[in-house]
Amino acid sequence: ITSLINSFMIWAGSANATTEDSNPGENGRLFRDWTCAMSQPNKQPIGTTLLRTSTSDAALSMAQRIARRTPKAIFLSADVSPQHAPVAERSSIP
Repeated sequence: ITSLINSFMIWAGSANATTEDSNPGENGRLFRDWTCAMSQPNKQPIGTTLLRTSTSDAALSMAQRIARRTPKAIFLSADVSPQHAPVAERSSIP
């Protein structure tokens, strides 16, 4: 999670480290599914897909659910399978 001015940039993904010295984040895919979502007073958060490489809408729905909990805009890059999205979402909530 990176805190920006009035927004959060979140990368939710997984990568396997091949050695103790390697950085797992470098092995993941940043911007695989890239979305933006913003909360609205008394309404469902709005969101859009900026870059989509899979057939799943998991990144968009995850960004909207996170946006519901914060007044900041959410920029979310997801590199997780749909079945792992709930775990990634709970770990990403600012």
